[in-house]
Amino acid sequence: MAIIENLTTAPEVALVGSAMVIGYYALFELAAKTIKIPKFSHQKSLSIALTFPALLHDIMVIVFPVLYWITHGPTLHKYGDLWNNIMNLDTSAYFLVHGIILKKYNMFTTNHAIHHIATIVCAFGVTITGETPVGVAVEFCLHLSHIPLHMRCILRDFGLKYTSAYEYVEAFYFGVYAFERTVGLTYLMKVSIFDVQVNMFLNIMLCAIYIQSIVFIYQIVLLTLKKYKNYKERVKTGIKYEWMTECPDAQYLSYYRKEKKEKIF
Repeated sequence: MAIIENLTTAPEVALVGSAMVIGYYALFELAAKTIKIPKFSHQKSLSIALTFPALLHDIMVIVFPVLYWITHGPTLHKYGDLWNNIMNLDTSAYFLVHGIILKKYNMFTTNHAIHHIATIVCAFGVTITGETPVGVAVEFCLHLSHIPLHMRCILRDFGLKYTSAYEYVEAFYFGVYAFERTVGLTYLMKVSIFDVQVNMFLNIMLCAIYIQSIVFIYQIVLLTLKKYKNYKERVKTGIKYEWMTECPDAQYLSYYRKEKKEKIF
């Protein structure tokens, strides 16, 4: 008899969940202790190091559902199988550990708290109730923008904010984020609330993620308008960004290294 039948009992969830938490914690700590960027401050080097386990998780959340849907067909029925349950429990474990790591290294923010708590409750909740297919679809949808998000952070940490590469990656991130959180998430909320009728409390937590996403999109719109103003200044002054190196003349731009930290991840 298999140790794990369908990940639906408390001992099975506890066993697999604990293994996932230990594995992710070890992965983050390994990255923090081994990835060092010469000439970078400790905090900036640490920020880059912790990005790599996050990228690995993002790729898993995007690739594995696609492979599953190719072999099993795209389904959004109410109850899932072992694989659906594992994917949702994995997301719960990841965001729990990610929050702990960010708190440990003084990177945890209010936005992280809202997002992580809502995500953990939703993902763990559907694991317990077995309503996991919609959970997997939501995780897939909401992670599409995470890879350009992390690439944007890496470029910024490497001092390449005033380059064409950063501008294009950021524009791609903004576009994907806006699409996944409006079109994608709105559709999946309709499926979760009205079609599949997932547990009401879990839908409330999903609504919390949706509201936070709308607030973020508002911030993105404001930032985009600001960036368009900066672009017009570059056109007027004749200063052009280079692809992967900072243009020496960028220092003459009025906004150079004067922007406040964005209120988005």
